[in-house]
Parts: sequence; structure tokens; C-alpha cells
Amino acid sequence: MANQNKWDLLQEFGLPASAGYRIPTGGAKSNEWFEQPNTYLDTLGAQRTDFPPVGWDDQPAKVAMHPDILNDPAFSEYDPNQLRSYKQDPRLRDEIDLGIVGTKSASEFAESPDLHAGTAGFTYGPRSLYDPDKVYVDRLNELKMAVGPGAEQTKQGNINKQLATTIAHEFRHNMFNDPKYSGIIDAAFNRFGGWDSNISRYDLEEYINRAADVQLDPENWKQSTLDAYEDEYNEMLTDPESWIRNEEWYGRSVPNWKKSELLARKMPAHLTRMNTTKQFNRAARDFFEKVKREKLKRPTQINIQKQKIDMPEHLTQTPRQQPKQTYVSPARPHRDGGGNQRGSMPTGTAGRNPWGRAHGGLIDIPLPGRSRYI
Repeated sequence: MANQNKWDLLQEFGLPASAGYRIPTGGAKSNEWFEQPNTYLDTLGAQRTDFPPVGWDDQPAKVAMHPDILNDPAFSEYDPNQLRSYKQDPRLRDEIDLGIVGTKSASEFAESPDLHAGTAGFTYGPRSLYDPDKVYVDRLNELKMAVGPGAEQTKQGNINKQLATTIAHEFRHNMFNDPKYSGIIDAAFNRFGGWDSNISRYDLEEYINRAADVQLDPENWKQSTLDAYEDEYNEMLTDPESWIRNEEWYGRSVPNWKKSELLARKMPAHLTRMNTTKQFNRAARDFFEKVKREKLKRPTQINIQKQKIDMPEHLTQTPRQQPKQTYVSPARPHRDGGGNQRGSMPTGTAGRNPWGRAHGGLIDIPLPGRSRYI
């Protein structure tokens, strides 16, 4: 109760939540490397395990439509309760509280602004300070039904497809950490040469995930990144000198020992190029097939009922036989010798219907939704 009172007082006096934690605030001093804010973030995260931030919105992100629009076999495995918007990124929250982002004295050590600006979605790694199961996706508010004129529908449909792809992509990263599926990444890594290969396991997983995106949406722009990497990879093998000269163009920063290793393992140019895209696609297909097999292993509702009565699953439940019923024809009116016959009015009614209905049934009664001129 005392802790809650402390947070209430902070809120009442307009003080930041960071004032309630036993850590220095205000960001890192630019000339003192040992005061980098990562240390503060670690300390802050550990304390927030016991003292959660007050008023922090960590509820599942609300979307205006169901994002399962890609015929994704793995979509049922994604947990929508783990979906969050960028505004709900806890690192952004902590960096704001520490004063290293969102202030005039914002520090160069802040990571969340660049992370948000350079990505469409992300997850935190298993060893991160933050929950690795949560998936953060930008522009979730733009996911909505495609309505209106044709051009607007097409534009909104493309936006929805991009967001659905991002959501699926990030959830697959989490599934790749599952032992049931991590072996697919390991097998592909070994085909590239394992730890002696020219691709890291981290990059390999990303390219396999992009191949999965393309398999669900063949028009996805990520196909161009797969093709570009194939050229880069083979240049590393056959012309490492050129690759090292262009490492900045490729967006790489390779340590000197790796460069020396590439030069030592230079392959003759006449050797067959490695089709990296084919390897990425193979692993992506293996993943989707594995997902389908895992789903088939789950007990069906019928098998769950069999388990309740200790019945083997391979046996068939015979439906209970209903007692055979004898059909008895209803009584039919016959001529009674008095002029009455089937379908005629009883004698002596003078044209009046004893059942309270006029001749002709409903013809002359206007009914909702029906024309009186039937």
C-alpha cells in the first residue's frame, strides 16, 4: 500500500515515474562512457518487476479488422494478446522516463527513436530486458476495411496486406525460437556451412522469414532483397576484394578478421553460384509444412470426448439407434352424405368461416413487406 501511495503522490505533483525509482536520471554524460543509459535501463527494468509503472497501457492493441488475409497456415498460432503498437514500446517509455529521449538533452544513446523510424515491426530477443513474446507493429491504426470507390479500396487493401505481412513476420520470429521450429533454422544454417559460413544465423533467420512473406504474397517487395543478397553472397565467395570495398554500400560492417577469412577462402569464379534464395524458400516451406503437421497432432473435439470415456481414438463412436417409429396416416375427411366434402365450409354457416378467417385467406390483408395486390 505504501508503494501505491508513492506513485499516487508522484502523479499528483506531476512528477515523472522515474522519480520513484532508485536510479540516476537525466541521461548519460557524453564524456563518461561508463554512465551509458543501458545500465540505467537494466536497473529500471529490474525494479519495475516489483513496482510496475502506474497508468502504463500494456493492453493488447485493438485493430479494426481481423488481419488474417494472407491464407497463412501459421496464423492460428499467433497470439493476438501479444500484439502492441509502437506507442506501447516499454523501451521508449523507459528512455523517456530517464530523460534520454523526448527532451532537449536527449542522448545519442537512445535507441527507440531509430528503432521505430527504421522498422515496420519488431520483437525483443529472448535475452532482452523486455518481454520477448510481445510483437510491436507500427501504424496498426491504419488496418481497416477496404471500402469506397475502386481506387480507395485498392489503396486500403495494399495497406492491409502490408500490415498483415508485418504482423505475421514478427510472430514467426517468436515461433522460430520455439524448439519445435528452431531446428529448421539450424538445418538451413548447416547447409550454408554452419559457423564457418558467410552468413550469420541471425541474418539467415531474417531471410528465411522474408521468403515466407513472399510465399504468402508473391508480389511482396522483399523478393528483391532476396535476389540482392544472392548477388552479395556469391560476390563474397568469388570476389571478396570487391565485396570488402563495397561493404558500406551493402550496409555491412565486417571486422578485419572476417575480411581476412574471406580472402583466404576465395573461391574460383568459374564455380557454380550458390542459389541462396532457393535455400531460403526451402526452409520457409519446411516451416509451413511443420506447422500443418503440428496442428494435425492436436486432439480433435471428438477425440477429447473419447478421452473422457477412456475410448481409444482409433475406434469409431456408433451413434445411438433411435427406436423405429411406425408411420400412421392422419385422418382424412370424407363425404358424409350431407353435402360436406374435403375442403368445403360446414353446412349452415351461410358463408361464414367458423375458424375466424375470411374466404381467400390473406389475400386482402396488407402485410409488412408484401403487396396487397398478390
